[in-house]
Amino acid sequence: MKYAAAVDIGRVKVQVALFDESYNIVDHQSFDSCIDDPNKTLDEIASRVLKFTKTICGIGISCPGILDAMKGTLLYTPNLGDKWCGLHVTEALSKRTGLPVYLENNANLAGLAEAVIGKGKDCKVIQFLRLSTNVGAGLIIDKKIFKGAHGFANEFSPIRITSSSGKESDKIGNHISETGILDKAKKAGLTAETVKEVDDLAKAGNEKAVLIMKETKEHLANLINAIIAFADPDMVVLGGSVPFEIEGFTEEIKEMVKSQMPEVVCPMVRICRSGLNENSNLIGACNLAFSKEVYGSR
Repeated sequence: MKYAAAVDIGRVKVQVALFDESYNIVDHQSFDSCIDDPNKTLDEIASRVLKFTKTICGIGISCPGILDAMKGTLLYTPNLGDKWCGLHVTEALSKRTGLPVYLENNANLAGLAEAVIGKGKDCKVIQFLRLSTNVGAGLIIDKKIFKGAHGFANEFSPIRITSSSGKESDKIGNHISETGILDKAKKAGLTAETVKEVDDLAKAGNEKAVLIMKETKEHLANLINAIIAFADPDMVVLGGSVPFEIEGFTEEIKEMVKSQMPEVVCPMVRICRSGLNENSNLIGACNLAFSKEVYGSR
């Protein structure tokens, strides 16, 4: 039996897990992130990996933001802060552990997990969308991450949309992410700590909350329609706090998307909620380590 370590570095916490080759979690630990001190975080990751009692073939790392996977370097990661930008993560952790280390964007790895053992395991093309603190996306074709010409494919955060008033444009993440929804609720004078609370207010008839949720769903449905037009995925998988906290959210989005499609296409529109969610980053990172061990670090 082979084993791999998987690491998910987030703004709030870091998860470190040991997997066997059947994707069973053998050991799982977490600790608070120290985003102001990357070296302290890497030291703690290395310490925990080296305490695993199994022989490990490699380490897969999941990180938010734009990165150079070939060089193992973080290029732009607002979730973690400036001190992480330019950091050669794979080299730094490999020196600490003596193990091969591989880096990939967290949403790409979550999508990979869905394609390998999740709801998309029988599909050829999977589009993953995470709606949480920010918006993340990954396009998986034949169980491989589609990177594009420069490695930046599916970086949706710079996409700008026009507001409902038609007078200004804004980044799409400010409308369909958890952070965006809560920011809009705060500006509207609503008292809500979670997206579920905003949705509950909308369902109770609060006009401001109704408008916020209406715009959120419309913008997301439009984005998915564009994805379907360009990529024609077998399935779109939604992950993150927004589809998990709001009851019926995924089903409503699916119907909105289908309402904009030609009738002949509607039977082929498959949109579902992730079945892995919290573990998807780790599972994808585990697959990254195993696949690199088999095929090399190309």
